[in-house]
Amino acid sequence: MSKEKKNKDNDISLGHRHYWTDTQGHAHRVVFDEKTLEKPRATWIVLATVTIVALVVGVVLITTLHKPAGTRPFIGETQTPISFALTKSIADGVESGATAIAAGWNDEFFLGDAAGVSLFDATGRKLESWSFDEPEAPTALAFVSDEENVANGLLLVAFKDKVKYLQFSLDQVVPATGRGDAALPGGADEETETNNAVVRTAARGALGTPKTLLVKSGADIRGLDSSGERLFVADYAATRVWRYSLKKLYAQESGADEPTPDCELGAPDENRGYPGLKPTFPRNFCATYDRQKNALFVASPGLFRIDAFDPETGAWSSENSWSKAPGATNAFHGASNPIAVAVGDDRFLVAESGVFLDPQTQDRQSPLRFFSASGEWLADVGGDFLSRSEAFSVAALSATNDFKRFYVLYADGSVDVWERR
Repeated sequence: MSKEKKNKDNDISLGHRHYWTDTQGHAHRVVFDEKTLEKPRATWIVLATVTIVALVVGVVLITTLHKPAGTRPFIGETQTPISFALTKSIADGVESGATAIAAGWNDEFFLGDAAGVSLFDATGRKLESWSFDEPEAPTALAFVSDEENVANGLLLVAFKDKVKYLQFSLDQVVPATGRGDAALPGGADEETETNNAVVRTAARGALGTPKTLLVKSGADIRGLDSSGERLFVADYAATRVWRYSLKKLYAQESGADEPTPDCELGAPDENRGYPGLKPTFPRNFCATYDRQKNALFVASPGLFRIDAFDPETGAWSSENSWSKAPGATNAFHGASNPIAVAVGDDRFLVAESGVFLDPQTQDRQSPLRFFSASGEWLADVGGDFLSRSEAFSVAALSATNDFKRFYVLYADGSVDVWERR
């Protein structure tokens, strides 16, 4: 084959010739015919057709792949099976530097700060306060009702390496006949008494003063919960959850040696492919006991997971654990770093670590999302996130046992109260 024929085979034959050489040293020529530019009508028809097609495709993609923020099923809208409403945003905790929260009886919640622990109702009215004689604010709170006698309660308060407790009993309280300050703990005012409803309140219902339940050297306790018989302590320093018997802790004598945990939860298990817990964020290490499933759920934001454990054996439960891994049965479907979780009514309320901007609208996305027990995303918890500060993020959350209310504590100390409708 002649050299001329070989070069001709490499031509892109359009008329005007331009030579170029590729990386291997082979010569090519691109041919361009100026005469084609002498027919502008054909050229413009082609360009117009291509432009129209591109615009149509673009509109279809935008309308199908990106839903406007207003069309997402936020809490309270009729297209979602979840019906909650934001009833109050409370700023009292901002001034006091609130650090921990726990749901109490009915519409009450406990809020921890440098002064100790205060009790609020859902309207933001402070009902009572208790001092725990500690130089720093609590690192975690948990409130547990007695299954056999709902009028009895246990408030657990963590301070770094120790846990203190305050017991409540409302059995001895008689119904009140007035309102406001005249209403005694556990009693009913005129309206609720008429409706045969009893309002339980922890105000002035504490038995004695706070006592020390547990001291664990070197611990950094950031999460607490209890099954009524067992105490679960989320230790950020050890990246483990320790299980203790409350009965044994109550029975220990003053000055006795440091109690040994009955069980360790969260260690890696290579045989089962479990990586272990990775809390990542020092302020949060959430451990939540679910009475219905008899399972302990622990947030592991460093691995985009919420892990479930058998409270009896401490073993990791793969079938009940959640992961963001693609294709997983219980995937988060969009959740980022889960720092806290509340479980109830066969639903999960998951809090993420921070505030994220929608890449399209630049609106702040909700850091709180509801999921079904099977891992399906149900709804975002709506709110006026645009009015929040740049440092706005979830610090902790807590829900009542019946999941009729949940409370959200933010890093700035404010609290949102949500109520089922």
